[in-house]
Amino acid sequence: MLCSTVNKGLKSRIKEWITPYSHAAIVVASNDAAKAKISHVWATYKLEDQSKYNYVMYQETFRVLPDNLISPKFRKQLLESLGITDGELRNHLQSMYKNITQDLHKIENFQNKTLENETNKQKMAGVADFIPFGHKGLKSNRKWAEKALENKKDIAEHLVGKDKKGNSKNIICSEFTAKMTLLALVELEQQLVTKIQEKTPDFKIKTGELIKIPFNEFEDLSKVHPARLIKILQKANAIEKIEQQKFGQNFIRGG
Repeated sequence: MLCSTVNKGLKSRIKEWITPYSHAAIVVASNDAAKAKISHVWATYKLEDQSKYNYVMYQETFRVLPDNLISPKFRKQLLESLGITDGELRNHLQSMYKNITQDLHKIENFQNKTLENETNKQKMAGVADFIPFGHKGLKSNRKWAEKALENKKDIAEHLVGKDKKGNSKNIICSEFTAKMTLLALVELEQQLVTKIQEKTPDFKIKTGELIKIPFNEFEDLSKVHPARLIKILQKANAIEKIEQQKFGQNFIRGG
C-alpha cells in the first residue's frame, strides 16, 4: 500500500491541514519485485508497472499484517489447521493475502471498467472530518464485501456503486484502496474458515469472528481520505511502515 505526500505549494498546504497525503494506491505484489504493479485511481483507474514511476522517492509504503487481526480465541486452532507454528503465521497469511490481491486484479471486467476519480468527492471526504458523524455510513461494509465477492466478475460495479438514477458513481483513490483492502481481508477470512473446516468439519464460527476487520462496520468508505485510511489501519495494528531502503525487497510480501 502506498501513500504519497503532498507537494508544498499554498494550495497543497491547505490540503495538508486536512490530510498529509495526496494519494493512496495498492501494490499488486509479484514474486519478482521488479514486476510489481501499482493499482490506483488517479484521474481514472490504472494498473501500471511500478518501474514507470519514481514512487520510492516520495511516498510512504505500508505492508498489511493480517496476522495481527486474527482473533486470539481461534489462533491456536488456525495454526493447527494450517500445520504451521505461530512464528510462521505472519509470512503464511501475507502470502495468502498477496495471492488474493493478485487474483482480484486479474478479473477481466475489473480491468476493462472505467473507474474515474472526482474532485468533489475528495473535498467531501476532507469536510467529513469536521461534521458530527460525518464518516458514518448507512450500509454494512462486511455485507457489501461479501456480496461483491459472491460475483467477482461484477466487482468493478460493486466498487463504484450507483446513484439514485442508476448511473455508476465515481470513486476516489483512498476509497478504492480501502475497499480493495476490505475485499482482500474478507476473502482471506473465508479461505481460512474453509481450511479449518476441512480439518474440523463440525467447526462453527460466526462471520467476522476469525479476522477483525479494521474498518468500522458502518464507516462510509466513500469519505475515507488517505490520512484517515492510514489512521484506521494503524489504530487496528493492521499495517506497518516499510523503510524506504527496504521497499524493493519487502513490498512483495504484502498488499
